[in-house]
Amino acid sequence: MKKALCLDVFDKDGVRVIFTKKQRLLKMEKHPELREDAFLIRLSEAIGKPSFIYANFDRPLKRQALYFREFKFMVGYNISR
Repeated sequence: MKKALCLDVFDKDGVRVIFTKKQRLLKMEKHPELREDAFLIRLSEAIGKPSFIYANFDRPLKRQALYFREFKFMVGYNISR
C-alpha cells in the first residue's frame, strides 16, 4: 500500500490525508505542478503545518485553504470526517 501513495501526512487536526499515485496521474494534466516531487514536499508541509488558514465561505464545513510560508504556497482540500 505504501508504494501506491505519493502523500501520506496528518493535517493540523491530526486527520490523515492521503494522495495516491493514481490520483496524481489523473490530476497531472490539469495541474502540471504535480509532476514535480518538490511540489509534493511543499504540499505535505502546507497540510501538516500551515502558516495561515482560510475557511472556504461557500462550504466552510467541508473545505479550507491552508497556506505555508505566508501566502507563498496554498493548498485547498476537502474535509471529510
